[in-house]
Amino acid sequence: MPGRAEISETVKRLARNKATGPDNISAEALQAGGEVAIEMTVRLIQQIWLNKEVPNTMGDATIILLPKDPR
Repeated sequence: MPGRAEISETVKRLARNKATGPDNISAEALQAGGEVAIEMTVRLIQQIWLNKEVPNTMGDATIILLPKDPR
């Protein structure tokens, strides 16, 4: 089961300035949330691990095609 240290390190390494997913939670928000955000993330990940069930909405994504500049 992923532990607090592993999850905390992963949150620190999240890429910044990226679009959010359907949950509208940015990497910056998770990182700025400090220990409270880490604790909530740990609880969520450990609950998923123990129940062996990922919430349906965790697979949701919004894909937007951006045209390439023809330079």
